[in-house]
Amino acid sequence: MPARESASCSCSQGERADRVVWLSRLAWVRIAGLVLLLAMFLWVKFLHGQVENSGQNAGADESANSGASAGPRLVRLTDVEGGVQVVSADNTQFPQVVQNMPLLEGMRVVTPNDAKAEIEFEDGSVVRLAPDSAVTLDHLSIESGANNSQISIGNGLVYLELRAADDAKYTVGYGDGSFVPVQNSTVRVNLDSQPAELAVFTGEISVQRAGGVTVEVMANESLKGDGSDGSRYFLSQTITSDSWDQWNNDRDAADSVVAAQQTTARDDYEGENGYGWSDLDANGSWYPVPGRGLMWQPAGYTAGFDPYGVGYWVDYPGYGYEWVSGYPWGWVPYRCGEWYYLDGFGWGWMPTGGCRTYWGRRFVGGRVNIAATPGGYVFPLRPGTPRGPHPIVVIGGGVVRSGAMAEAGFMGGSIRTEKQFAGQALRPLQPEPVGMVAAKDYPVNPSTSRPVLGKVSLPKTGVSRPPVSNARQGYGNSGRSNGSAGYSQPRYSPPPASSRPSYSPPPSSAGRSSSPPASGGGKR
Repeated sequence: MPARESASCSCSQGERADRVVWLSRLAWVRIAGLVLLLAMFLWVKFLHGQVENSGQNAGADESANSGASAGPRLVRLTDVEGGVQVVSADNTQFPQVVQNMPLLEGMRVVTPNDAKAEIEFEDGSVVRLAPDSAVTLDHLSIESGANNSQISIGNGLVYLELRAADDAKYTVGYGDGSFVPVQNSTVRVNLDSQPAELAVFTGEISVQRAGGVTVEVMANESLKGDGSDGSRYFLSQTITSDSWDQWNNDRDAADSVVAAQQTTARDDYEGENGYGWSDLDANGSWYPVPGRGLMWQPAGYTAGFDPYGVGYWVDYPGYGYEWVSGYPWGWVPYRCGEWYYLDGFGWGWMPTGGCRTYWGRRFVGGRVNIAATPGGYVFPLRPGTPRGPHPIVVIGGGVVRSGAMAEAGFMGGSIRTEKQFAGQALRPLQPEPVGMVAAKDYPVNPSTSRPVLGKVSLPKTGVSRPPVSNARQGYGNSGRSNGSAGYSQPRYSPPPASSRPSYSPPPSSAGRSSSPPASGGGKR
């Protein structure tokens, strides 16, 4: 010990100072090294999380394809006009409502006097709300591999175009009754005055009324209850017209224009989720890209386009922020498949095997589905869930309308034009419509690649109807069980008298497409 003290004491003041400096620098180097290691560790964890998230999404696709539910069913808010309101199951109102928003079980869609809305289901069935109306998605489930949808109409004037198929079941509650489609049906429900009135334009429905009575209502017939006796009803072979019938017809006409643009691209990828695919055919082109396969590119594409450049981050309680695209076609390309940027081609979306499965049964967890980017591309960041109010985060102005296409990276060019890539001329797929019976979106059987169109209306034979009076009274049978097994009827409280204006068609036919094709096709 004395020897050490002697050696230590033999150092000069300068040597001691140098040693202190050296030790200090060594400490800082060690600290910097630890910080660098920590940063690398966190980065690796982040990357692992991204890969794991992709794996979970893929796993969700596989499990859903085997019939297991990978999450909540999502239906699509396809059209929003005016101050539409969406209220969640816990009675929380969304601060803003936008096109392409996913809707969940328990949500209520309300259209005030200035508003209209359309909801689309996985099989292409739609529900359209005229002003001063409300619809609740009471139950959205998957039972034995089939989608089970129970909808209640609270008030107003609502049009429903429902498919009748083995893998999609619909029950619609209204006032003191409910109905199910027996065939593909177009139905108007009017709750503006009591008792409620049903009008069947096409198809056939089975109505369950109070007292356990079941009534079959066919095309061009209407059904109205007796206000003085809930067990009585009036079935008529006529339908009283309403000015809003033309609005529903206009929407169907726009869908028919879209149907004329259908290609075969969806056949190998669409699977059980039919909604949104017609948007792609009507708003872009499918190119056979060498080494890749079919890739879809939006119409009028320019260098300024960014697939995540326009839209919203919307917070869903229990799920966090989810991306809602502001492009009118922005449903399918953000729920499955991947976006790629290829030099000489630009941005394009490519469907994958995951598009064949029940991707409509889950959120994507804020996942940004971009597989290849141009140099310097900055990935969109999903907002964290804040405390207190959860505002909608608007990106790039939020929504793209026809007049804003150029600013968003579009110039309004026509679709299905030849494109040069890697020294080759790429010829886009051309339309091969399946027929007017499939005017809207439809699922495809994964085994046969054939459309699933539901039960089409056929002429009825041997059915007796009122001969001359065009109306008859029916009576309930209190001894019979209600045919709406397991369906709980919502209690209806009549709203104040509706001040809904009459429908006036627009000066020119408004299509559904943000950039109509050269042939005049349009989109919702």
